[in-house]
Amino acid sequence: MSAEKGRSDQATSGASITELRLLECFVALAEEQHVGRAAQRLRIAQSALSRCVAQLERRLGVELLLRDTSEIRLTPTGEAMLARSVELLSRHEAVVQEIRRLGRQHPTSVRIAVDDGFAGLLLAAAIREYRALAPDAEIAIRSCAYGAGAAELLADGSADFALVGVQPVDPGSRSVVVGSCRRVVVAGTEHALANCDFVAPEELRGEPELRAKGASAEALMQWSLAGLIGESAVHAGEFTQFCEALDLAAAGQGILIAPDVAHRRFARADLCWIPLTGLASMPVHLAWRRRHVPRSRAEAFAGAFERAAGGRGISADDSRACESAPSAGC
Repeated sequence: MSAEKGRSDQATSGASITELRLLECFVALAEEQHVGRAAQRLRIAQSALSRCVAQLERRLGVELLLRDTSEIRLTPTGEAMLARSVELLSRHEAVVQEIRRLGRQHPTSVRIAVDDGFAGLLLAAAIREYRALAPDAEIAIRSCAYGAGAAELLADGSADFALVGVQPVDPGSRSVVVGSCRRVVVAGTEHALANCDFVAPEELRGEPELRAKGASAEALMQWSLAGLIGESAVHAGEFTQFCEALDLAAAGQGILIAPDVAHRRFARADLCWIPLTGLASMPVHLAWRRRHVPRSRAEAFAGAFERAAGGRGISADDSRACESAPSAGC
């Protein structure tokens, strides 16, 4: 690499604001090839333009332009410098526009990833509570893959918060319990389980189970038949979205272990939701990454969920069709 090329690369790799202004003057003069037009384009005096270009040449120790009475021409180094300068100025402008866009966004705006099975009615109530405190806040909701998708969006920064049934294990994440739910088995109305008021997990041995594709090991331990009974279950097929699993269950392709809070949101005539006995209630978590979400916003949004839940747990309001088990089972 020549000394001149090395110096030009250095000048365009980490320019200060002053250097950017010098580059703007050089680019304008190189493209217009006329001092008067270049100065008019930048809205500065011709003498100021000439001084800036001369200052840039002195800093670099190279000649960028050949000047005579008839025209302005680029030297070979000037041609290389022009291409690099245009690229650098373009990148700088893109950064400026992005910062301005972020500045226009309300600082209380929220992007939340939702594992559909756990949203229930709590999410809408929490958003109402949050908007009462921040009326201008923009709320973006993204439904994602059951058992894993919400945590993935949280980890890669695509979401500020995630509403999930399994606490994230990422050390960079924080979470609070915003509700509770119970585990039920979902089956089609023509399944033998449709006649059951409740069922124990051990009674489901041998039942073909629908499994969430890509679900984390923690999710499978808590939300699969294999995890509940401690042995391999009959694998009936995989699904990604919660609605897909409900369609498969309704078609008799297998059963699904699901949270009872999903019942009122996804209730349909061709499905039955049977409570599982002998199992503790499960927490529903609101999670976020400390690096992505300011503490004040995290506290405000978590507080909205706590007020929405009213201290009762979301299962108290969300799953009236799946209340305490009756006195008789299958």
